[in-house]
Amino acid sequence: PRLYDVVIVGGPIYAGRLRREARAFCAKYKKDLLTVRFGCFICQASPQFESKGDIEANFDSELLDHASAKSSFGGEVHNDQLGFFDKLIMGAVARRSGGMKPPHIDKEKIRSFALAMELTDRDFKME
Repeated sequence: PRLYDVVIVGGPIYAGRLRREARAFCAKYKKDLLTVRFGCFICQASPQFESKGDIEANFDSELLDHASAKSSFGGEVHNDQLGFFDKLIMGAVARRSGGMKPPHIDKEKIRSFALAMELTDRDFKME
């Protein structure tokens, strides 16, 4: 991370937890991340899975205080890529909550995040 001006870390939340690789990266390079422009994000399968405390539960508080941007971008589920147990869990959640809400990737939140990180159209491309 010290070789970069900007570092963004994020990924999907499964059962309330950010992927192990992202958590390990943040733990290993915390000192370095505190010296660069840092942003973090999470994605969930569906709006009904979103919880206000998910970002706080998955990122170190010092990193969050230092972050130029932090957000939840929504998400989507690709049923054809789910394993047997994941399909069971998704089905149980859908039944319990009265059906799955449609997936939604919030492009406005992504744009706001990019602006807060001072990224330009030249830095990223979103279709």
